[in-house]
Amino acid sequence: MPSPIGFEIKDIEPGLDPAYALSRAAQHAFWNQVGIIGLRVKRLSLARGLDKNGNPLAPISNLTRIARRNDINSVTAKHPYSPRGRARVAAPPLQATGTASRTYSLLRFDVRGESVWFSWGFDAASGMDWGIVLARHANGFTQRFAYPQPGWGHVPSRDVIGLSAADITQVTHEVRLWWGANRRQWAPHGEGSYLIPPRKPVRKPPPQAKPAKLVRYNQKTYLSGPGLAIVTGHTGEAKRLPYNQLFQFRGPQKWGTPPPIIPPSAPSTPMAPTTPMTPAAVAKFFVPKQARVPVIASSIAKWVAIALGLAFAGAAASYALGNHETPEE
Repeated sequence: MPSPIGFEIKDIEPGLDPAYALSRAAQHAFWNQVGIIGLRVKRLSLARGLDKNGNPLAPISNLTRIARRNDINSVTAKHPYSPRGRARVAAPPLQATGTASRTYSLLRFDVRGESVWFSWGFDAASGMDWGIVLARHANGFTQRFAYPQPGWGHVPSRDVIGLSAADITQVTHEVRLWWGANRRQWAPHGEGSYLIPPRKPVRKPPPQAKPAKLVRYNQKTYLSGPGLAIVTGHTGEAKRLPYNQLFQFRGPQKWGTPPPIIPPSAPSTPMAPTTPMTPAAVAKFFVPKQARVPVIASSIAKWVAIALGLAFAGAAASYALGNHETPEE
């Protein structure tokens, strides 16, 4: 279960794009990509020593530098400084072992419908949710230290639970580029792309003509076969019998010829996939939810105005021609 301490990314989806709106698979793939990009961007921000607002974290104290250099934990006075490896003096705050640190490596994401939740996982060494540890660092606290100088000390506020405005902009930019290059696989029919490749048409073999056979009808011998008809009486009138096509048989001669076999029509070739959309073309789909209602409302209002205009024009024309009716009093 994801930790309740974390941060969320939402309201950056291409809600006006039918390729996104009509496909659950497209929506899940989009937000999963947001999580992948957001995870990388946040880890890069941590590696640079930045807080949730994009500002540098409070630097470590000289006593912490000594503890890191000697790889001795400043609270327990025991070796090692961190269970994740050798501590480094030059590592950013809250990440004494760099990319192996819990602040960096335990960060994860979970897709929640049309949003992504980022949080930190459980730390087996301390037995705590690492998000709780970072929430404590976000507010700052007073701690008793044992090394290198025993006594009480204040830990300054270092809040990394969140994404800065620059990080959100970077995530939005990258996911738009990804969507423009991959949306064609979820595009509706008619845009040259399909979620599932079109099935190849099965080419049926042409129907085989049944062999002709002799039958008796009205005490006469007829030849039954495809596309043949009966020649009756002395007038030579052609007549077709139900469920059978008969020809009067006069020796080896067959009256009439079978109709030509029409070959099946060539299968329709699906449209070729379109090229990836440019960022400028994709940008029209990414409209915030608050701005989508006016767009939809204006579109509805435009068509309502057109319909009312046509109705009033029809009424005026009907009145001018004298076809109007007077209501009863």
